[in-house]
Formats: sequence, structure tokens, C-alpha cells
Amino acid sequence: MDVYLARQPIYDAMRRLSAYELLYRESEKNHFSGNIDENKATEFLVSDAITVFGLKSITNGNRAFINFTRQLLLNGFALLLSPDEVVVEILENVAIDEDVIMQVAELKDRGYTIALDDYTGDPQFDDIMRYVDIIKVDFAANDRAKLVEFSERFGKSKQKLLAEKIETEEEFLFAVQNGYELFQGYYFSKPNMVKGTSVKVDASGYTTIIMELSRMEPDFNTMAKAIRINPGLTYKLLQYINTLKFMQRQPVTSIQMALITMGLNEVRRWILLIMAREFALEGRDELIKTAFIRGVFAEKLARRVDEMQPRAHEAFLMGSFSMMDSITGAMMSDLLGDIPIADDVKEALLGEQNNFRQLLDFVSNYENGNWEEIYNHLVTYKLDRESVIRLYLECVVYTDLLFNNNPDE
Repeated sequence: MDVYLARQPIYDAMRRLSAYELLYRESEKNHFSGNIDENKATEFLVSDAITVFGLKSITNGNRAFINFTRQLLLNGFALLLSPDEVVVEILENVAIDEDVIMQVAELKDRGYTIALDDYTGDPQFDDIMRYVDIIKVDFAANDRAKLVEFSERFGKSKQKLLAEKIETEEEFLFAVQNGYELFQGYYFSKPNMVKGTSVKVDASGYTTIIMELSRMEPDFNTMAKAIRINPGLTYKLLQYINTLKFMQRQPVTSIQMALITMGLNEVRRWILLIMAREFALEGRDELIKTAFIRGVFAEKLARRVDEMQPRAHEAFLMGSFSMMDSITGAMMSDLLGDIPIADDVKEALLGEQNNFRQLLDFVSNYENGNWEEIYNHLVTYKLDRESVIRLYLECVVYTDLLFNNNPDE
């Protein structure tokens, strides 16, 4: 499948290349049609830039300005990118509230450079201004008095002013004279199109890797085998490795060693970036967390039933696998295929009634708050209402600690 993006250079006052802004494109036509929403556009752009083109290649080692919507800020999508290689550009239509402020503050703490797009002086952005490094000002949308006002307001601050939509030499010189430090627009260059080919990847490869990432102790060898037999995944892995500075010190001699060196957190980021393009699903990261919680909860419940105690680890696999169709967008029957799990676990995942299905129904009913159904299970699992609430909260806390305090970060 052919994929496209455009890049527009950003220069400093000495007309030296400083960065690129990356823009999503659906076809060879060099404009955004609006046929997909801004969230998908950024997700596709980021995924393609890293896994198809190679971010370093299209930016020549410079930073990439990338637009972020409110939704992508709140769901942490920027954390899939390296703070050394991107500038998180907050769109002008993002509504600023406490949730957004907290996310921007976290990004700043993690070392990300923050830019504010199309600034017009709107006071709603005052609350995040202390986290902003670069203020982009549209020279086509503001009169000279406003442009001077911004330069006077921010001239002695820590923020840099970026003059965008510069179309003439006169505008450039005016911006320089008024303290603007970065410049972008047709006067320098229109966005240049870049075309690449995205390699299709079999969904079974994702399934194996995600299953391993859901385990208490993921097996890098199992993940490496899944990648080795899938040329598309191998190619995308090598592209991603090329974006990681700590992976560039030595050549990759094996897929398994590459995964071990990357660490679980980077492997997880990589697979999520690919899935952003392949499946175009929102909230993948949260889906994976929910799947893991399901697995832990199912395992804890299984340990309370005598006949299921010896198979509690299989209950974990069933719970974590039960959302794989939502995560990948594929049919559960297709995903199960030749996956080496017990027949009765497969049957439960396909909806057939057995002990594992009863366990999965309990987990699902609890998630959905179906207490009339839950009461029918409490006797079997030797729990009362307060105990099951406490048990589930333990699973949530454990999962949050595992995902949010990953030692690889």
C-alpha cells in the first residue's frame, strides 16, 4: 500500500534548517482532504513516519513538528515518540482544561518540546504557556500591530516565536527585526511530498506479540519467532530500531537480541505504533491494559475454585486474549487459529459454555456492572460483593504500576 506525507522546512534567522513540520497526506495530491479526522491523520502520520519512512531519514536528523489534537494529548499518544526527535504541536482548537494541562505538564517533565500552533492571543492558552517552548504565529491571519504586540509580550520570555506562513522577503525581514527566531512558509518552501510503501502484516504476528506482552514474564524468544516468520514485521522492526539512539551503537545480529536490548517498553511502543496504522483503532493502549486486568482478575478468581486452581495460569491467558479481537480488529475465530492453548479455553473464547466461559462471563459482567448476573457467581467463587470489588481494585492497581512504572522508562 502506498502511503504519503509532506514535510515543510523550518528555518532560523540565518536561514539555516532547524526542523521540519510533518503533515499527513492521503494521496499524491499535496493537501489534506479532511476525509479522515485529525486524530487518525496524526496517528497515521506518526506510524508511517517511523515504521515506513524512518523518522531520521525524512527529517535529516532534525526535529519533527507534529500536530496533536486534544484526544491524542489526553490518551498519551505522544509518549510513543522520542522527546529528542519531535516537537509536540498543540492545535489551536484544543480546549484547555485541567486534564490537558496535566498531560502537557507531564510531557514537559519527560523532556518533550511543546509548541502552540496558530497563536492569536486567546487567553485560554495562558494556563499552559509556562510549559510552551515555541509559539507559532500565523503572519497571514494577524495584522502588523498584533505581530509586534506578540514580539513585545514574549520577547524577553523563555519562549521562541515562530513566524509561519511567511510568503515574502519583506515579511521575513519584518519578523526578524521584531524578534521572531524561527520561520516557515512558502517564501522558503512549500510542503514537499514523500511517498513510501507500507508492508502488510499478518494479524497473527500482532496476536503473538501482544499475548507475550500481557504475560507476567514475556518471552522474547517467542516474540522473535513471530517476527522472524513475518517479513513485514521484520522490516518494520528494523525501521523502528533505526529511530532509537541506544540501538545504533552496534549492528543487529538477531531479532531476539534486538528485542531484549529494546526492552519491553520500547517493544510495546513499537507494536502500538504499527497498530495505529494497521487497525486504525482508538484507545489501543487502554484496550491492552484492560485485557491485562481481565487476565489478572480471571487468574485470581480461578484460584478460588478447587477444580480450576491448577489451571489458573490458563485463566490468565483466556482473560487477556478475550479482547484481542477488539485490539486487532480481526475475528476471534481467525485469531485463535493454531494458537497453542487448550481446547476448552478456545471454546470459551468462542462463546461455548464451560468452566472457563463461566469465569469469563463473571469478569465481563463485573466490568459492565451487571450485578444481577454477578450475584449468581459469587457463591461459586466464594466471594461477597465487597471482596470482589477489593479483588478487582487490586488487579487495577497492579496493572497501573506495571504499565506506568515500567523499568525501561
